[in-house]
Order: sequence, then structure tokens, then C-alpha cells
Amino acid sequence: MIDQVIALLTSGSPMVAFAIYLIWSNSRSEKRLDAMNAQFTDRVDALIAENKKDVDQLRINHQDREDALRDRWQEVVQQLQKDREEMERTILRNTETTQQTVERLSLAIENLSTTLGQISEANTRTDSKIDRLLDRG
Repeated sequence: MIDQVIALLTSGSPMVAFAIYLIWSNSRSEKRLDAMNAQFTDRVDALIAENKKDVDQLRINHQDREDALRDRWQEVVQQLQKDREEMERTILRNTETTQQTVERLSLAIENLSTTLGQISEANTRTDSKIDRLLDRG
């Protein structure tokens, strides 16, 4: 094949030499473009792999933050439930204490009412006796 190219160059016109140069130049350019394309593809693959690692790390970080937030939320809810239960117990105790106090006061009022009734009756009897004594005297 090289013999044919040399024969064409020596016996051919300058156009043949130019055509051979263009073929050689095109072949060389294609090799260079193939090498650049391979480099570009390798770099893109490396960036994709690096990006995948970054995305995976971001997902892990996001999941960790989400778990921490969920744990904190559960702690707050549990504390609120505990506080609510304590308040309910306190209200129940206060209600029971108030009810007992009201019952004791009711009994005391009934006793006072009974005592006042007895005093009133005694006072009425005393007044009657005084009136009778005054009428006699």
C-alpha cells in the first residue's frame, strides 16, 4: 500500500498529494478527537461517581437530621403527655379536696343552723319567761 502511495505521489499531480495530506490529516484529527472524547467520558464518569457519593452522603445526613428531629419530637410529645397527666391528677386532687371542704362547710353550716335554732328557741323561751315575770310583777 505504501508503494502505491509513493507511486501516486511521484507520478500524480499536486492535487493527489493534497488529497493524501487531507486523508492523513483527517485520520490524525479523528485519533485526537477519539482521545479527547475518551478523556471527556472518563472525566464525566468520575464526576458522576463523585456526585453519587455526595448525593449518598447528603441523603445520609438528611436521614440523620430527620431521625434526630423525630426523636426530639417524640420526646416533646412524651413530656407533654406526662405534664398533661400530672395536671389532670393535680386537678382531680384539688377537686376532691374542694369537695371535701365544701362537705365539711355544709356540715358546719348545718350544725351552726341547728345551734342558732336552739339558741333562738332558748331565747324565745327566755323572752317568754321574762314577759311572764314582768306581767306578774
